[in-house]
Amino acid sequence: MVSYLAECGEATEVERVDADSGEITQTLLPEVAKRGVVANNTTERSLGRDQPGGTGILALGRLSDLVTEKGQDTTGLARWVWITIDSGQGIRTRLVAAYNPVRPNNGKGNTVFEQNQRLYQRLGDFRDPAYIFQSDLLELIRPWRESGDRVIIGMDANQNVYTGKLAQALGSPPFDMTCMFQEVNGCEAPPSFHRGRTPITAIFGSPGLYPEHAIAFPHFMSVGDHRLFVVDIPAATMFGGVHPRIASPAAR
Repeated sequence: MVSYLAECGEATEVERVDADSGEITQTLLPEVAKRGVVANNTTERSLGRDQPGGTGILALGRLSDLVTEKGQDTTGLARWVWITIDSGQGIRTRLVAAYNPVRPNNGKGNTVFEQNQRLYQRLGDFRDPAYIFQSDLLELIRPWRESGDRVIIGMDANQNVYTGKLAQALGSPPFDMTCMFQEVNGCEAPPSFHRGRTPITAIFGSPGLYPEHAIAFPHFMSVGDHRLFVVDIPAATMFGGVHPRIASPAAR
């Protein structure tokens, strides 16, 4: 089994984890081998453990042995994190977890959108944070797609994942990405937010991945107020299907 976990909007200041407990990635599922990255907004300090937004991604089990790179949003806003899966078989896949800030109806200064806005305006950029997110995310993945890498993005897009501007951009060259739930099931994903009417969360994939199964769980079947999405992608199309001959002890 090949497994990875992508999370958006963790709302936790992960830097506050006790140093004696090790990295936050090791406090989650401690009995399972894993490698990845989690991030929270570091441009402003919260008053407690809660910090709006944040992203995280973990490769679990044998897949953790194939992580060759990892990174995160360089602005400090934790808009996304990513890892690279590469077994040396000529197929390289980039896995991304991303959160698109949405303008609040009644913001009180502590939403992800407002935090983004304050940072950009301090830097002299008065554009909409959602527009900046889209522009920056596309520039992140553009060289990957142009070099032939496969890309998977698990994202809270905070806009329609079929008709929104970001979805339309991801569906155009050189990205050519689609919602893998729809690719498998032949229908659009259901509304993501428990009080919403629009699908705003999805797992997008580039050509060549050939997902075999996809499910959107009922609301509140996982942590948070959005649906949990699971997509089954063959190891052969994700990284060539070849694991290291000798796995690390933790991944056995």
